[in-house]
Amino acid sequence: MKFAFGFLLAIIATSSYSLESRSLVYGNIGVGYLQSSSNIFKDEAALQIMGGAQLTENIAAEGIYGIGLKDDVDNALNIDSYYGLQVRFGSYISPSVYPFALVGINTVKFENIDSDSNAAIGVGVAIDLGKNHSLRSELKRITSDDTVDLTVFNTGLEFYF
Repeated sequence: MKFAFGFLLAIIATSSYSLESRSLVYGNIGVGYLQSSSNIFKDEAALQIMGGAQLTENIAAEGIYGIGLKDDVDNALNIDSYYGLQVRFGSYISPSVYPFALVGINTVKFENIDSDSNAAIGVGVAIDLGKNHSLRSELKRITSDDTVDLTVFNTGLEFYF
């Protein structure tokens, strides 16, 4: 993941495309898959919503909230929700393709267990479907010192207001 993150930042730094006349405020709703590094917690599907604001042409601030969609299965603990703040670094590499890297702080709440805030790092791409919306996919790793690492894959529609 470190190599992909560094490669993506190099592409962003050398890109010559711009945001043009797109709105600076956006939202996203998507479905995802949460994979735990521990067999105590079940992998599960999730629903995620996100809002963001473009701070500069290449940097945006985002807030996310996701909920796990599974009920109790096999006496394993489920992921109730996750939320956090992240910074997105990205740039158009063509008129409609926007790769990006993510760095942030996320909190994951497991069933009946609260987790501390943890570092998150990820990569993704948004593909414009029109002036006011795009398809966005991302892969993010939320690390933890003492509980469990979580890999989040999310795909959704992004809307610009």
